[in-house]
Order: sequence, then C-alpha cells, then structure tokens
Amino acid sequence: MEVLAELSDPPSDKSVRGLLQVLERKGHVRRSKRGRENVYSPTLPRKRAGLQAFRHLLETFFDGSLDDAVASHLESPKSKVSAEELEKLRSAIEKARREGH
Repeated sequence: MEVLAELSDPPSDKSVRGLLQVLERKGHVRRSKRGRENVYSPTLPRKRAGLQAFRHLLETFFDGSLDDAVASHLESPKSKVSAEELEKLRSAIEKARREGH
C-alpha cells in the first residue's frame, strides 16, 4: 500500500483499510478502482481542506482568536520564522486592512 510506504511507523494493512473506510463514509475521501487496487482521493482540494482544518484548529485551541494563534507561534522558542515569512505576514495584514477585513 502506498499509504503505508509514507509512514515512519506504519500500522497494519487492516488498520489502514479501516481508517480509509471511515474517511470514505464521512465523505473525506472517494474510492475508485485501478485494476484490482482501490485508489483513494480527497474530496476537497488541498487549499480548501487546509482552510477548514485551520478554522477548526483556531476554534478548538484558540477560541477562534487568530491573533492568539499567531502570537503563540511567534513567541515559541521552537518557532523559526524567517524575515521573508514575517514580510509575507506584514503584506497580508496590510492587504486585509485595505480590503476592510
């Protein structure tokens, strides 16, 4: 299974199949056949799924507060934010201000 090959400490084939079945039932992946193999694909584009996951993370861990989430990341000693990343953030903030967000 391609999924198992990507994991450092892979679970059993049966566990992976079970998890993929749950994800399919919940509408997160769709299954198609390629010969005798099942091929699973996401139902949402990566960017949209990422945005939904990020919103969920904000609500779950930061009570919906974007500034608390960003501050928490920037204040972490393990955070290695480059000057380029900080400039991207500054630009995004300025754009949001201009657009009235």
